[in-house]
Amino acid sequence: MANFKNKVALVTGGGRDIGGEISKKLASLGAKVCFNYYDSDEKGDATLKGIKEKGGEAIMVRGDLTKQSDIDNLVLTCTKTFGEKIDILVNVTGGLVGRKTMEEMD
Repeated sequence: MANFKNKVALVTGGGRDIGGEISKKLASLGAKVCFNYYDSDEKGDATLKGIKEKGGEAIMVRGDLTKQSDIDNLVLTCTKTFGEKIDILVNVTGGLVGRKTMEEMD
């Protein structure tokens, strides 16, 4: 099993569903996890609580990843909290494609 001790992981869409499970797994393997969520406060809180109850380190940062300012805030908050670099990036954020009709997609 991999050991991510002293590694910083950033998980977009990491507050619930598949992203939440990825956040929990990385934390259980020793990573310090910074995860993003958009509108699911309760599920994000539950993910954060689950990580901390098992001795993991994590923070959650709300943001709309279609906005550059929210992306910048996510990265800045993560690096200020856990150090100057991000070792692992997992992009799980969904819903962006769902905002377009079939005719609008390439």
